[in-house]
This record gives sequence, structure tokens and C-alpha cells, in this order.
Amino acid sequence: KTRYIGEAKFFLGFAYYHLGSLWGSVPLRKSFAETGEQVNCPRSPVADVFAFAEENLIAAAEALPASYPAADNGRATKWAAKAFLGKLYIMQGEWSTAEPIFQDIIQNGGYTMENGLTGFANQFLDVNRNSTETIFDCKFAWYGWGDGNMYHMFDGTELWGGKGATSGRAMEYGFWDWSNVNITTSAVKKFRYNINSTVDYVDPRAIHTFYGDGGYGGDMDCAKGAYPFNTPVTYPPDIVPVAPKGYRWKKYQQYE
Repeated sequence: KTRYIGEAKFFLGFAYYHLGSLWGSVPLRKSFAETGEQVNCPRSPVADVFAFAEENLIAAAEALPASYPAADNGRATKWAAKAFLGKLYIMQGEWSTAEPIFQDIIQNGGYTMENGLTGFANQFLDVNRNSTETIFDCKFAWYGWGDGNMYHMFDGTELWGGKGATSGRAMEYGFWDWSNVNITTSAVKKFRYNINSTVDYVDPRAIHTFYGDGGYGGDMDCAKGAYPFNTPVTYPPDIVPVAPKGYRWKKYQQYE
């Protein structure tokens, strides 16, 4: 019972952390009864939203276990609660409050950063479902490929015709697919910045994060160079060509 309540409080904190960080002042309902009774309640100040998230994440960290057996892999742990609590403080500029929380996670949670660009790229491979960096994430099942970080929206019928070249996520984020979820240009531009106001620096993680360049370090090729970005492609007769525009997520997919 304690753990279940802790999980519920974790997701309350998780939800209001995101609501507050994305939209600021939002309707704040603190009980199940309020959810039904206050359908049109006014927005609360963002400070109140973050305070409620903080209250629930602190309670969750106290109630949740540090780890789970394999059968419960993916459930929120005390470290997940602390990670979002630290992020919540950072969102409010409370650096000195956040720092010891993250130090606790590093020193006592058993998490370590994988090394270099290879370690960064490794986070998005199907062989790395639970890395040393994984504190909390969604666990998607692959149809036909085992476990991984992809998802499927049509019960695996993305495999029509025996082809497993895509998934729901690739369709949503994809370079040659629907492109429903694009990385924004403003986010792309953050991969190039000045260091100490003098060095023009392009973040080397860009090439593993998005397609498209324009001076921001993105990957200019797709499918190991088969489809260079912004280069005309000869399509089969049954395919309607869609010209690539802007930037596309590279991680979350299995184009490689």
C-alpha cells in the first residue's frame, strides 16, 4: 500500500512538474473530488503548482524503493522521484537546493554517465534498454525485435509485408515519414554556442540527435548515406515524394 501511494504521488508530482514547466499557471486540483467538482476551476499561480509538485515528489521519494526486481522493471523508484524533484528546483533557479539531491543520486543511486559520444549515441540503441544512465523512462515493447525504445501504434502491423523498417515512433518523428513531432529550430540552434564568449562551439552530440544541418552539427545523411539530407531522391512509382524541410529527430528511430 505504501508503495502504491508513493507511485501515485510520484505521478502527481511528475504531472504538475511538466504542467508548470510547460505552461506556468494551470488549474490545480489536489484531490480526486476536486477533479470532478471543479471542472472549470481557474488557473493557480505557478508557485502553487510547483509547491504541490514538490510536496508529492518528496513524499514519493520517502515511500518508494530504491530498485525493483526484473518483473517490475520500469516502475518509479525513489531515485526517479529525487531526479524530478531536483529538476523542479532547477526550473525555479534553486541551484543550491537541487545540487545535493543530484549528488545523492550520483553517489548512492548507482547511476553513471556513459563515456563520450559513443556513450551518448548508445542511449538510443535497442541493445541498451536499461543503461547506467536510465533513471526513469517508458518501456516500449518491440513486435518481433524484443525489448527496446520504440513503440507501435497498430499492434505491430507496421510489419506489413514482412518489413520491419519502421515503428510508430519513427513514423511520428521520422525523416521520410509523417514528421508529426519535429525538433524545433530553436532547439537545434542551442547546439551551437559560444564558450567564454569567444569560442564558437558546435555540440558534437548534434549529429546523434537530429537530421539537417545549417551550421548546427546535425546529421546530413539518412540510412547510412542512402538518402542525403535535402538531396532529391528517385521514388518508386507507388510512393508520393515528400520533400524534407527543416529538422528531424534522429534519436528514437531505427533508420541506422
